[in-house]
Amino acid sequence: MASSSTKYTRVRTHIEVSRASDYSDPLVETTLTDTTEPTRYHYLEVLSSTSATVVDLAPYGVVEDVIIHNRDGTNFVDVTYRNTANGANDNITRIKAGKTASLGSTITIANDLSIDADTADCECVVVILGTV
Repeated sequence: MASSSTKYTRVRTHIEVSRASDYSDPLVETTLTDTTEPTRYHYLEVLSSTSATVVDLAPYGVVEDVIIHNRDGTNFVDVTYRNTANGANDNITRIKAGKTASLGSTITIANDLSIDADTADCECVVVILGTV
């Protein structure tokens, strides 16, 4: 019997985070496709300040995705990170009030994420998927 070292595994991750036990009012709800096999994840509730809040990526060998939901009803947040496409240049993703963003799988772990609130502190939900 022939064998192959190629893995054909694909994981579809559906993330639903709610404070209610019946998920009636989800804080974050998103589905990721074509994600490889994450072996570690973190769920964080972060109060992002106007002077930036840092999210540590050191526990990961590879980051598969970072999903951030801005729970604030008025203010946006700017997320600063680096990825393999831009090397030493910062990427900034703006997440409007009440919206969710997926940063993708090219985030480099050498630099942490920075979440910077616009004019007032913002509650954000951060989900990090990756491998050790």
